[in-house]
Amino acid sequence: MSISGQQQSDTKHGYYPLRKVDRALLCQVKDLIKPGSNAYLYLYLSLASLASYSDYISATGNDTIKVNVGGNCLKAKELADYVGLRDTHLLYSMLKKLEKMELITYTRIKRGYVVYNVNDFRKSNKPTKMIRHIHHGFYFVSEKIVTKIAKMANSIALCDLYLYFWILSEKNNQFIPLSEVYSVAIINDAQRKANTPITSLSMISEFFGVSKSTISEKVNKLCKLKLISFVTLPENLGSIIVTNTPEKQCSVDVSVVYSYFNIKTEYDDCESINYEECLAEISINGSFKNKFTDAFNKTIKGILYWLKRKRMYYGRDKIKVQIDFDSIILLNQSRNTYYKRIEYALCTY
Repeated sequence: MSISGQQQSDTKHGYYPLRKVDRALLCQVKDLIKPGSNAYLYLYLSLASLASYSDYISATGNDTIKVNVGGNCLKAKELADYVGLRDTHLLYSMLKKLEKMELITYTRIKRGYVVYNVNDFRKSNKPTKMIRHIHHGFYFVSEKIVTKIAKMANSIALCDLYLYFWILSEKNNQFIPLSEVYSVAIINDAQRKANTPITSLSMISEFFGVSKSTISEKVNKLCKLKLISFVTLPENLGSIIVTNTPEKQCSVDVSVVYSYFNIKTEYDDCESINYEECLAEISINGSFKNKFTDAFNKTIKGILYWLKRKRMYYGRDKIKVQIDFDSIILLNQSRNTYYKRIEYALCTY
């Protein structure tokens, strides 16, 4: 059966049992996030990335060994370096755990070589006699295996959490709101059955079997690396995870997100604001210096709404606000009140 045929086998809700993995992205993730000793998903994906598409005979010194489809024969030190591990002892320990889960088989042979086989590779990828190894493009993995590995450890690695979000993201899925605009992560079966990208930190922590504080810390780190955007919806409706790649990062327009879920805010009744006329200058270091002109003689709600929109787009730590109070109608409120309200607006985003 061809790969396209396998992909079309489960389209009731637009989900496919096989997921694409970009080889280039794996290398980028390793450079950005050190995998570490509990990055089992990254290790498994790397083994599959290096797997052979045809049977071949490998020469290790004077000896030869047959390598089947889905396997490879490498020096253990080279493999450890490739997956970002400090030594071969740690590599063998992680390989042993993957073998216990019946995901791979491996054998240590003479001269520091290791031969392995990814058990599910042949089912997910079409073998070919013409090509042994492919070091570019993409390959396929089973969604069930990705989920199984992601849940196996007591503490999930940061790179594994990102890879799980990225591999199981939905883009241009007609059944999933917002997926035609952003790549949104679908964490578990409950979201798939409901056809919704809405999740929560509690749901994610329960899924991976780790504490909510641990997940919150790792999600914040991924947000700082701009690998994901974590959008919190109002009124405790939940959150949405938008995934990016190291090469292509997009800013999330929260108003677009709200519109997809018919969420109204207290600022929806504000008068329209000409943002361009309100913006005086952008400094070289990316911080904002805003002076409000007469064109910005709007309500306090309008001012705070504008500040929040700019804050969300450019990032929380990159905006510094300066107010020219002489050009603002104070609406019979003191400057201290203005300062407090503006400070509140900046702290809430």
